[in-house]
Amino acid sequence: MLGGAPAWPELLETARHHQIRLAPTYGMTETASQVVTLKPDDFLKGHTACGQVLPHAEVVVGRSPQEAFPIGQVGTVSIRARSLMLGYFPNSVDSNDEWGSFAQPNSHLESFQTDDLGFLDAQGYLHIVGRQSDKIITGGENVFPAEVEAAIRATNLIKDVSVLGVHDLHWGKRSQPSTCLQNPTYLWRH
Repeated sequence: MLGGAPAWPELLETARHHQIRLAPTYGMTETASQVVTLKPDDFLKGHTACGQVLPHAEVVVGRSPQEAFPIGQVGTVSIRARSLMLGYFPNSVDSNDEWGSFAQPNSHLESFQTDDLGFLDAQGYLHIVGRQSDKIITGGENVFPAEVEAAIRATNLIKDVSVLGVHDLHWGKRSQPSTCLQNPTYLWRH
């Protein structure tokens, strides 16, 4: 199994060259991990998609979870599954009481709209092509550039900062600040 962030092409080609039976997966904490997996045989045959949707889930690609786009058209990836989270604490799906649906074990979201952009092909393989937001996923953790920028600005050691995600062979992505120093004797390195 291989997941947590998109794998870089060189890693996948090396694994294929050595006939390593990888099963790249797509999923997230909110979906109780994987909802799409590429079978090892398909991986070795050169398929580059995330895989096909697993039996417990449904993936909709479109403008919303209710509006699916035709095969091959890029849209927002939404997931329907009994394995979806109940909600983000303290908010939840149903707030009938202080704990909302967290106190109701059979409650679940109908669907979860991700930040991911992708498409389904004619064979039902999911292809992820990008992300709608500026969120950086590094080692499976979410990093929001605005929060990192605010923390760096709070040091008062810089005039301005901009954080963006850059490719990283180990973490998938990492944040890379670009700063304009207020006092040239101070350097900030990541």
